[in-house]
Amino acid sequence: VTHAKRALYTVEMQYALTIKVSEAELDKDYLPDIKILGSIYAGLVTINKESAIIRLVHYITQEYF
Repeated sequence: VTHAKRALYTVEMQYALTIKVSEAELDKDYLPDIKILGSIYAGLVTINKESAIIRLVHYITQEYF
């Protein structure tokens, strides 16, 4: 999220979190539910429900990372 060149959609984050280096294929059974994405990032991100875009909560967070 901090180094993305554009806004990321929640589905992109779901797939990113599902990737396992040791696996050749993606197991869609391990896709995290959109509802828990916010809790995974411990309040550092917010999810716009209308656009399904995930972003940092505050610009200071972007500057820190």
